[in-house]
Amino acid sequence: MKLSIEQCPWCGGREFVVGYQGYEAMMTYTPQGFTGKRIQHLLCKQCGMVLASRVADTSKYQDARKA
Repeated sequence: MKLSIEQCPWCGGREFVVGYQGYEAMMTYTPQGFTGKRIQHLLCKQCGMVLASRVADTSKYQDARKA
């Protein structure tokens, strides 16, 4: 599924960039929280608003139906 964001709802900007959160702010896949994956964000280049977030690699995560 492609995200179709054409304009920032905060400032009206039309240029977007991708940024990553890692280290302590990563999404963990174990209850202990020691290992995880980076979170990828789509940001408005003009004002910095986070328009969308996702875990960049979901290969290690458990099926929600089995959790």
